[in-house]
Formats: sequence, C-alpha cells, structure tokens
Amino acid sequence: MQHTPFFKECKDSDTLVVFIHGFMGCPGYFSEFAEAVYAQGYSVAALLLPGHGGAHKEFIKAGCQDWEGHVGRAMARFRERYRRVFLVGHSMGGLLALNASLETESHVQGVFLIACPALTPGASLRMLSARLLRMVLPKRHKLNRAYAQAYGLRGKCSLGGSFGKVRPMYEFCKLQKKAKANLSKVTIPVVIVQSLRDETVPSKNAALLKRGLGQAWSKVIMLKWSWHSYYEEEEKQIVSDELLSFISGECLQESLLSSHSAN
Repeated sequence: MQHTPFFKECKDSDTLVVFIHGFMGCPGYFSEFAEAVYAQGYSVAALLLPGHGGAHKEFIKAGCQDWEGHVGRAMARFRERYRRVFLVGHSMGGLLALNASLETESHVQGVFLIACPALTPGASLRMLSARLLRMVLPKRHKLNRAYAQAYGLRGKCSLGGSFGKVRPMYEFCKLQKKAKANLSKVTIPVVIVQSLRDETVPSKNAALLKRGLGQAWSKVIMLKWSWHSYYEEEEKQIVSDELLSFISGECLQESLLSSHSAN
C-alpha cells in the first residue's frame, strides 16, 4: 500500500477526507491517520501524485501542472459523491491542498496542513545532522522505518539522480509561489501542524502561514519532538485527535464563535 493510492468508502457517509502526500512522498505516509478517520465513519482517499511511486527517471519528468491536474481531476470525481470534503496535505501536499480548496464547487470544508512549507526548504545544520543520525541507526530503527514508509520513489537515488531533482525542485518552487499568493484568498478553516524539530520545514513556517491566511480561521498545533516524516507516538495521537476534531466540526464551531466575538 505504500506506493499505491487508496480509497475506502463508508457507505452511509457524506464526508470524504482526501490525503495528499508531499515531494517524493507516497500514500503510505497517511496509513495510520486514514485508518483512524475511517474508523470514525468517514470515507478516506489518498492520492499518488504523478512521478511518484516509480523510478527516479519518472519523477524528474513530472511537475507542478501534472500534480495540480491530478488533484483537480480527483476532486472533480469526489464532489459528485460527497457533500463535505476535507483535504489533508503533508509538506508539498499542503500547498496542493490550499490551491485545490479554492476551486469552485469543490465542496472543501477545511484544510489540514502538516509541515507545509511557506518557505522553500533548504539545507540546514538540522537537516544534515538528521541525515547523519539516520545513517548510523539500524534500518529497523523507528526513525528509518518511518522515513522508508513515507518515501515515494523506488530504488536509491544516484548522484545523477540528485542532479536530476533540479527540475522537480524548480516545479516545487512554482507551486509554492502560487500557494503563497493564494493564502489571502482562502476563507475556509485551516489547521496548521508543525514541529519544532522538523529538519526540513522550519517551525517559523507555521506563523508565516497563519499570517498569510488573513481571511480564514486558522489554528496552529506546535509539536515538540516529531520530525518531518516521523512522529513520536504521543504526538501522533495528538495529530490524529486534532484531525478527527476538525472533521467532526468542533473547529468549525470554534471558528464561528471567534467570528462572533470579533464582531
């Protein structure tokens, strides 16, 4: 299931939660979150973005237009069946979720962002030290298992493959620029999950996103110990509980209350 998109329908549910993975990610990243959502009676779907799930030579051919087009086509299918749709995006998937939420008649009720990059990720001391740590840890260590599950390409990336990521990174930056320009247009509720120890997306991204979402009710959940693609068990439960609360409408009620208070 790691590299395979999935769809699990609850027959009597009018609500669908769509999970969108990040750059070089895969649907398997969301397996536990999706199971928790499905267990509460909601339908779930996880997309596999173009260029992902296969070899590196396929990945470097895909770009912003392909990723957005894939999400758009999926949303067009889903809105025929579901009255309420929630989008959950990890990393780059959050950018795609924000853009997709603005499509007319999308039925999107809210967006749940996990480690969404308002700034372009770049090499940092934290990133380098995290990679070194994972290199010395056994493959079966919980950190390496989590990152293996979240990785959406098959096989190891060669030096040539690393250079080959220049075009996809350029396409990522185009997508990021578009999403940042769209922030002020978002009016539906948004939850922003960020970790202080995220080695790829700095924690200050959460504040940048919240500030950009000037017209939307938004809430920041700051984790202390989790990484970009790994969660401590207690914090994984926090994210799962917050997601379920968001879908159930508790956050929507909170947003209405804060709106009335402001008036």
